[in-house]
Amino acid sequence: MNELNTNITSYNTNNNHKIIIGNAGTGKSHISAHLVNKIREKKDLVIFLKSKSFNGDNLNFDELFLRSIDVPLGYTLSEILRNLNSFAKSKNKR
Repeated sequence: MNELNTNITSYNTNNNHKIIIGNAGTGKSHISAHLVNKIREKKDLVIFLKSKSFNGDNLNFDELFLRSIDVPLGYTLSEILRNLNSFAKSKNKR
């Protein structure tokens, strides 16, 4: 846990993703909320995805992902990722 606390405390904007795993009750949600708050304090952008949004079905991943970030029907994952990337670049966050 010490190493994890060190990584959280020294959050660096050059690291553009975090994956937090662990058994139930180990504090994943608490750590995730802390990370999101630290990221937002630095005026960085964050997309937070809960694993409960996904069911392990890779065939429908695109649909599940788009639904989890509230994208209206009719858009493809490629379109959304391109738009997210463009948006991040326009904010100098990419």
